Parts: sequence; C-alpha cells; structure tokens
Amino acid sequence: MKSIALIPAVLLLISDSGCRQTTNKIEMKPPLAEKIPKELTNLGDTRIDEYFWLRERDNPRVIEYLEAENDYTGAVMKETEGLQEKLYQEITGRIRQDDETVPYRWNGYYYYTRYEEGKEYPVYCRRKGSK
Repeated sequence: MKSIALIPAVLLLISDSGCRQTTNKIEMKPPLAEKIPKELTNLGDTRIDEYFWLRERDNPRVIEYLEAENDYTGAVMKETEGLQEKLYQEITGRIRQDDETVPYRWNGYYYYTRYEEGKEYPVYCRRKGSK
C-alpha cells in the first residue's frame, strides 16, 4: 500500500520540476551488441546464446561496448540529472542512516545488520552469547 501512495508524490515531483517533453532529440544511436552464436547444452536441452561473449569481463570488446552503453545512457538522460538528484535526496532523506535490525539467535550467535551513516551498504554482524 505504501508504494501506491508514493506514485502521486513522484508524479507531482516530476511535474513540479519543470520536466517536459522537448523536441530536441538525441542524435546518438544506441550501441548494438554484436551477435556471436554460442551453443549451450544443459540437462539435455540445447539453446543458442548470441550474447554469451558479454560474460568475458576482461575482453576489451566487452568493456568498449559497456562504455558505449554508458555514454549513450548519459546523453539520453542528461536532461533529467536535476530530477534524478532531487529524487535521490528525497528518498535518502527519509531513511535513517544509522539503523540496526533486531538481532536473531542461531547456533549460539546473534546475527544482525547495521547501517552506518554515509555508507551505501549494510554491515553484517555476528555476536556470540547473550544480547
């Protein structure tokens, strides 16, 4: 139910931010990944994956393609940077930065998750003994 209540707030924020459709179209074309068929067989089922090569993290062609995608996305979304920042600040402003979950006991240890101010990821904790 809470997510439904947020939709009007986001729409109001978008309309309030001056975001409007423009006639200036981005002339960049999105990058197209090369199709290199690879046959994969699993449990007797064979399929063709044309984008299997994108799994090769050290392949310079994969890195070049991902950089081209990032450049394209940056150009297309350029007009919304202000709105993106405004939404980010709105969302993070409603989240406690120094929160902690309720510990639960398992195999003689208490497990909980702690959030530290200014950090983007939680810290997973384990403590032996009683609370």
